[in-house]
Amino acid sequence: MRGDAPRTFAAWVTEPRRSARERGYRTAVRASLAAVLLAAVPLVTRAAPAATPGVPGPADQGFVLSVRGGWATPVGELTGEGDPPLDAVVRSRTPLGLEVGYRLDRRLWLGLFLEFAPTRVHRTYCLTSCEGEAVRFGASLQLHLSPRGSLDPWVGAGLALEFLTLEASVDLDGDGQGDVDRELQYAGLSVPLQAGLDLVLASRLRLGPYLAVSPGQYTSVQQKGPGASGARTRVEDRATHAWLELGLRVALLL
Repeated sequence: MRGDAPRTFAAWVTEPRRSARERGYRTAVRASLAAVLLAAVPLVTRAAPAATPGVPGPADQGFVLSVRGGWATPVGELTGEGDPPLDAVVRSRTPLGLEVGYRLDRRLWLGLFLEFAPTRVHRTYCLTSCEGEAVRFGASLQLHLSPRGSLDPWVGAGLALEFLTLEASVDLDGDGQGDVDRELQYAGLSVPLQAGLDLVLASRLRLGPYLAVSPGQYTSVQQKGPGASGARTRVEDRATHAWLELGLRVALLL
């Protein structure tokens, strides 16, 4: 890991803490984004009309709106610069995603997606309390193998820009407040590879599970707090990691 301070990953817990106002603002942003993504699920399902005999379903071409939620665990390395493995730092994350796509034909779907994921950090690297989050956005292409059937298996691949933010706190004076805080944000590219099975609930509504493997590499890191410039620096010795994800998706064909 490169940067002006500190050089080693574990040292990030010893930097002074940000103000309570800034921490409160970040918490509010996280909660708002998660609430928006969760609220999209009932909106999608309510917007879907029920199947009516004799009424044709959606056209082969058209827009698609989908939301998804799942659970993901990491494997691999943060970087090749002496950092611990990613799964030794992060236990898991809970991705919540929104995707807007277009059906090029009945089999091919092209989409843009945004994903926010609260992240559980191992306490080894936070002493008293930990916070983490991941944000990912990009484009994907899906191939649907049985678009006219009641069950539609599909596979997909994409390209995404990924940000992983880790924050650690420790109470030094015993007042119950975090006195030490350090934030690291890793950024890089990932390649989401997905497979799923859609159940046709109505003429335009689909629901089903999916599996995803997202290999990637972090190419830069940013450190924030006193003693650090806040500048983003390049990771010279990169390493490969991946997220293994299982979840559920709701899709509305417009």
